[in-house]
Amino acid sequence: VFSSIILYYVSNSYHSSIFYYFLFVICFNVRSIIRSVFFFFFFFQAEDGIRDAQESRGLGDVYKRQGINAEYGDRFLVAMSSPGADKLKFLLEHDPQCDQAHLEYSDINDLTPLMGDLRALTNLAELYLHGNRLTALVPDMSQLHRLEKVDIRGNSFRDVVDVASSLATLPNLKHLMITMRTEQDEDAIFTFVPNLETVNGVSCKRGGFDMGADTAVAGGPETMAISEAEFDAVVDLYESITQIAPRADSSEIFDRHADVVMGELDAAVVRCNDDAYARTAVACKHRSDLYSVCWDAIMGQLSDHPLLAPLAELRRAHYEILGQMLDNSEQQTAFYKDKVHNQSAELESAAQETTEMLQGAEEMERRFNSRMNSLSAEWERERAALNAEISSLRAGGASSSNGNAGNTAGMITVRAVSPQKAAEPTQSLANLPRPKPGARELSLKQLCTFMDELYESKIKFDTKCREARLPRETMEQHLYTYLNQKYGLKSLIIEWASAVMAAVKRFSEEDNDVAVFGRILRNEIDEEFRIVQKQLKDTVQDLLRVYLKGKHPLKSEDEVGKLLGKRIKAHVYEEEWTDIIKYMYNQSDSVTLIMKCKDYIEASQAHRQPVGVQRRGRRESREEQSREAGKIMYDDFLKILLDFQLKGHEKFLLKFMKLFRQFDKDKNGVINEEEFRQLIIATDPNKSDKEIAELLNLVDPHNNQQISFSECVGFLSSDLVHMTSA
Repeated sequence: VFSSIILYYVSNSYHSSIFYYFLFVICFNVRSIIRSVFFFFFFFQAEDGIRDAQESRGLGDVYKRQGINAEYGDRFLVAMSSPGADKLKFLLEHDPQCDQAHLEYSDINDLTPLMGDLRALTNLAELYLHGNRLTALVPDMSQLHRLEKVDIRGNSFRDVVDVASSLATLPNLKHLMITMRTEQDEDAIFTFVPNLETVNGVSCKRGGFDMGADTAVAGGPETMAISEAEFDAVVDLYESITQIAPRADSSEIFDRHADVVMGELDAAVVRCNDDAYARTAVACKHRSDLYSVCWDAIMGQLSDHPLLAPLAELRRAHYEILGQMLDNSEQQTAFYKDKVHNQSAELESAAQETTEMLQGAEEMERRFNSRMNSLSAEWERERAALNAEISSLRAGGASSSNGNAGNTAGMITVRAVSPQKAAEPTQSLANLPRPKPGARELSLKQLCTFMDELYESKIKFDTKCREARLPRETMEQHLYTYLNQKYGLKSLIIEWASAVMAAVKRFSEEDNDVAVFGRILRNEIDEEFRIVQKQLKDTVQDLLRVYLKGKHPLKSEDEVGKLLGKRIKAHVYEEEWTDIIKYMYNQSDSVTLIMKCKDYIEASQAHRQPVGVQRRGRRESREEQSREAGKIMYDDFLKILLDFQLKGHEKFLLKFMKLFRQFDKDKNGVINEEEFRQLIIATDPNKSDKEIAELLNLVDPHNNQQISFSECVGFLSSDLVHMTSA
């Protein structure tokens, strides 16, 4: 109208203005018609180019589409029905400064033609290519220097090694999403790209990645999305349904539905993180949702058909059953996760209790050492009294003894021995007379009590001698000292010494503590070895406690303690004593000890109840019979371990014991300085005079010229190891 008014005034004629008006309108419409034809031509040309001519069905393809994903927030995303090249062109025209390019499901089979457009996006930091048809990457991608995150899951790569070498050319690559099906694929990725921070959403710890921790992520696209083959099957089914009664908007309906389902699926998979079971359930649900468009098409075709209502009910029941299955799967997954979590918590609690138990043992040891140190002041006060009493015994005379006692008023005194008895040499245990018939005989319990008292007395006496700078006694010497202090009469001393030695000989095979005591008396092993045996007993008991605690995690410490007390007085089963042996010893020793235990059990089978006998009115099962056949009394099991330890220690000291007896001319378990020098040279000829002097200063710092067998073993332990290995 505006043009006709202008033309009217220009031409000064109404008819001329009408003519020019129609001419203008015709030209304008021709321009619009040409532009419309041009637009539709290129639109359908692009639509036909989405797929190969053989595969194109005229329906929209979800692999060429891209929608808004919740993972990326408010960032600019592309949503158009063109392949990857058109998406990139759209980005370059509308947002060339974007830092993300979403080319998911774009039917890309070669990345080379797109590299020019990708390089043009100068701020590109994230590239998403999952769900395409790539078989390889561009060999050199170094020009994408800002690229930090790449998602290439769901592609059929021929060789992951080639893909890894291409990714290695990206200078700033930090986050990678890729389908890894084998450990070789994982090794290739981390060999070529060692500086990755995350792989498939899992943090890389010290450059490594645990395939087992995220097998579902690395397992392939089946656990993450709908495969292309399955999507094509849905397309075929939908086409076959819509061809019965074609609709103009059928393709648009399918495209819109597929976009929604695939978008929801991608978002749901991201929310699942590394939960493989949740990803599988999500994939199943959305596969069913994708097929729902076929249901809708069928229901639309049967709007007036009598089968409409039954099919609608069938569809509802189908979705209801599927929903119940998925809910049940989620509940089971949650249940077992909670169960595993609770068991892990219980194991951690058991480990914490074990740690606390060990800490308690260390605290008890610390208190014991503190108590021993606190007694040093008392022993210091006793030292003067001990020196006075010893001087009195050596000089002889009761008056001298009483005088010294008076000068040390308030100090602890030791029973005085008459000059005649004190001057007599100590009688060797080997020369003791054989006990007469009807003489004193000690039971095993009495002998064990006597040994404990003697050990306690020896510890105190050694401490006093060390503080008084006097030589240390052997166990044989202290036996007479202890009996002398306790009884005083020679006849009683000899009677008790004979009874002790007879009991040692009688019970050595039956009790390991007695066997150790006898060997210490004969100077065949060192005195400190009894402490090693005690530690072994404590270790076995602690390991059995830990085993019972692991077997009964819900029981309290008191209940486990009561159960342990019962087991110590009864049997231990094969799985228990086998685990204890394997934990304490190396492989060869473990095999030896296990065979010893089994031989002992077989030897004692004759004294047990036969396997086929009825017990409590029923026949035992095979498991019960096997369990009963492998059990052993706790004391017998402990004795096997102690005897094995004792024999090993005897074998270790055998060579040194023979050398010591060569230089021990008095055969009393004590050598002087010169004999000690000769013993060191025989043990290690390479030792210098300076090293020998340093050892002497450690062993005999007060020059008492009396060095016991146990002291030699303690100070020459490292040399004994070399001598034994040689």
